[in-house]
Amino acid sequence: MCASQDPRREELTIETSPSVLARYRRPLAILFTILLAIWTWLLVRRNEIPESFLGGYSWFDREMAIFLIAKSLHLGVYAFFAILGGLLPITPRGRLLMWLGLALHGIASEIGQMIGNAYFQTNRHGCIRDMLIDATGISLGALAIRWWFARPRK
Repeated sequence: MCASQDPRREELTIETSPSVLARYRRPLAILFTILLAIWTWLLVRRNEIPESFLGGYSWFDREMAIFLIAKSLHLGVYAFFAILGGLLPITPRGRLLMWLGLALHGIASEIGQMIGNAYFQTNRHGCIRDMLIDATGISLGALAIRWWFARPRK
């Protein structure tokens, strides 16, 4: 049996994605781009977490609350982008390139935070830990998409 006949080697294709998504290819791509641009801006601008988010945490300190909120956002938002991008009706290679592009975006945003803090005192800092959290979010989103398209259809 050759590799193209092996059912375990089935790749995500436009044919396996729901036809509804194919109909909305352009609006999904525009939505993805706009949301990614907004996220990029939020990552590099000066931004403090509002005190209203921090008021109800009595079992640990303010710094821990900020840390958990910020890292959860990194993980969740990059997972969201990996899922949203994975829903675009593109070729498997295009999907892989999109996920790699998201990883590069995570790296570039951390470098942007380092540069921004060095020259503009944005009170943000980039770090390798955040790059790894971003990559973990992308991986979780990619796995969710792969699971969704690989599950048995009824």
